[in-house]
Amino acid sequence: MRSPSSGISSQLSAVVTQDGFLLQITPSGQATAYMTNLDVDFSYNSITWTSSDFDVTGINWGTTGMQAGKLVLGDSDLIWWDYALNLILQDSPVSIWQVYASAPTEAEPLWSGRIGSVTKGDQTVECTLNTDSMVRQVPTRRVQYVIPTSFLAPAGKVISIGSQNWVLNRQTYTGA
Repeated sequence: MRSPSSGISSQLSAVVTQDGFLLQITPSGQATAYMTNLDVDFSYNSITWTSSDFDVTGINWGTTGMQAGKLVLGDSDLIWWDYALNLILQDSPVSIWQVYASAPTEAEPLWSGRIGSVTKGDQTVECTLNTDSMVRQVPTRRVQYVIPTSFLAPAGKVISIGSQNWVLNRQTYTGA
């Protein structure tokens, strides 16, 4: 069982909490942008995260381990849309963390992948979030299938592969 840290414990017992996101995005050929949708700028992981207008919705994991979601960037000055028109924004690497305003040093990784399709909204740019592969950011628990011994082939079984025959023999592990 995982125990919450003191910062998270205080957030759980607080009457009002301000939760938000940290967003790291690197448009192709551009400097990395470090943004937060909290009300103030703050420092986390030796980086200053600038208060910005954005929202993250629909983060989920599919049954195949793939992630999906949506990022809406506030864009009243059309900078992000200019990046999109010049194909600089599409396929940019993105990382997102969940964070609480009073416990910014305890940000939790939420999502990691790339920007997919981009559409223009009313003073916003809406981006789909995609992952490169199934192993990018799966919930941090290892899941493996354990084979019951009743499914193992018996000792002495002959397996033919091409022109070779393989005979299965039992081995025991004595520990080292």
